Amino acid sequence: MLQFDFTSNPNGKLFNDIFGDIRLRSNSFQAGTECEISYHGQFMGYAKIEVVRSFPFSKLNDAASYLNCGKPTPYQASLLTRYYNGGKMISAETIFQIIIFRWIERKMEAQNILIQEWWDSKQTNKVDL
Repeated sequence: MLQFDFTSNPNGKLFNDIFGDIRLRSNSFQAGTECEISYHGQFMGYAKIEVVRSFPFSKLNDAASYLNCGKPTPYQASLLTRYYNGGKMISAETIFQIIIFRWIERKMEAQNILIQEWWDSKQTNKVDL
């Protein structure tokens, strides 16, 4: 079974019934595939890939960026560049995929712990609007 281990939960995306991620292109990412989802190695449940769309790095846009990390394109581009080998393998033509998941089974204990940690982090990093 395909496994995704998230190292962050930007914008609280893992709390949504449907959530997305941006990864380097892989033939493993196919609509209909069921996956194990974990967060820092903690099993969170199972999700099904609903949609996969490929795009070159040069076409990364705000819609995909905000969906994935809650921030605009330059921030997401910086994350991807740093994450994938310090940017050494990233060019304008590098193909990425936005993957849309739907939870099919959640481990609620793990979700509750994660949401409490996320909420606590929001309380300590308040921003005046």
